[in-house]
Amino acid sequence: MKRTILLLLLVSVLVINSFTQDKKYTKKYPGTVKYDKTEQPATVIEFAYPSSEVEEGLAEYFKKQGAKPKESKGFYFVSNVKLPEDPSKVFDIYYKVEKDGKSASKVYAILTTPGEDLVHRTSNHTELAAVAGAGIITAAEVGLSDHDFNRQMAVEEAEIRKTEKKLTSLADESKSLEKKRASVEKEIEANKQDQLKLQEQLDGKKQKYQQMVEEKAKKN
Repeated sequence: MKRTILLLLLVSVLVINSFTQDKKYTKKYPGTVKYDKTEQPATVIEFAYPSSEVEEGLAEYFKKQGAKPKESKGFYFVSNVKLPEDPSKVFDIYYKVEKDGKSASKVYAILTTPGEDLVHRTSNHTELAAVAGAGIITAAEVGLSDHDFNRQMAVEEAEIRKTEKKLTSLADESKSLEKKRASVEKEIEANKQDQLKLQEQLDGKKQKYQQMVEEKAKKN
């Protein structure tokens, strides 16, 4: 039993590690993006994942940090975020996720100092991005890993529920068949008793008929 539990734990760790170690992004480079009619410097990150999953992955990561993303002029905005690269530093982050083909996407991330107005900013995105390092990538990858793992768990849960439903259906069907079998066996037994009664009646009738035949022969 202990060996089985240890084996299951090992498999779980390997599955989690496979998600975590899988590289989600393909490129990172400086670029620009339009925000509220202004051209803003941004860090562009390309992912080999659909935009919807990248959005969900980032949202899951930030929510775990206690920061709920809000929509702002076509972007998501999270305030007072600590990135994995240097948890001692705090940023406000504006990010936008765009489709890049059927199964890829681009993230445009803009970093500002906490509470700063993006349009009238005084801080420098490039400098903040250098301080943050690969933090936004790590955040996205961790979020996507968690998202993938949670999705796989949801699939397994759905399969369990589906199998349980089938098992319950078979159990119900078995009970129904058992009732039918009991009913059929009862009918068979009743049929046998009816046959015995009719056989007795038939034997009696035959015996009486034979007596009548013998009496007639005597009279003749």
